[in-house]
Amino acid sequence: DGTVQVWDINTGKGLYKLKDPNDQTSDRILDLIFTRSSLRLYAGYASGTIRSWQRSKDVYFDSKPAQVLKIPDRFAYQAWSLALSPDENILVSAGQFKRLMLWDVANSQPWQLKLSENAGNQGEQNYFYDVNFVPNTSILAASDSDGYVTFWDLNQCQKAAPNKSLEQLTQKNCKQLVRWQVSSKPIRSILFTPNQRWLVSAGDNGQIQAWRLTEKFTPDLTQKPKQIGASKSRITSLDLIAKEQGVWIASGSG
Repeated sequence: DGTVQVWDINTGKGLYKLKDPNDQTSDRILDLIFTRSSLRLYAGYASGTIRSWQRSKDVYFDSKPAQVLKIPDRFAYQAWSLALSPDENILVSAGQFKRLMLWDVANSQPWQLKLSENAGNQGEQNYFYDVNFVPNTSILAASDSDGYVTFWDLNQCQKAAPNKSLEQLTQKNCKQLVRWQVSSKPIRSILFTPNQRWLVSAGDNGQIQAWRLTEKFTPDLTQKPKQIGASKSRITSLDLIAKEQGVWIASGSG
């Protein structure tokens, strides 16, 4: 219903809630992401709007959004996933219609990433379900409802000519590095290990797989992926943490 709930996980108790007082639509929240300092929180909504809240150290987030990032209503889409560039200057939102937006956080300027001709269908039921950056690089990866994962280098972008159907959205044409099919079913979550050596993927086929990356941070498709785990139901989310003993992966499923 458009409400962010803040919890103390040490006690399991809810602390407080955040809700945009200007949102009278109960706009669904589909993803949340903190900055590294945890002083700013971004939320992606079913309308494609991005809202952010800010706080000072040891102080609750302000209930009034410090910033609202919005595209014209005619281009509304469900923002399923958010990612921040390593310098936190670019916020990426992706979701319905395989729409992938790049937001300049400083001035709220949006661009739409122009997809290549092999990007597949881009209709109402087609999605980018997850986006993530290779740690400490400009390389962005997105997984989609066709079971593919695509890599782009955001350091190799140029403005594209306006598209007649998207004349109100400035487009950027960034170099697509690779696109390959992980599964015949949707891939809903992707993560990179902190050491930049592996991409972990999971989705509706219930398989958790790790893809080895090359020195150029793209997948080594000459090797088969490493099978990490499996579920009888679709896997909707992943998280991981690196420890001395190795990388530990958590998954959430239907």
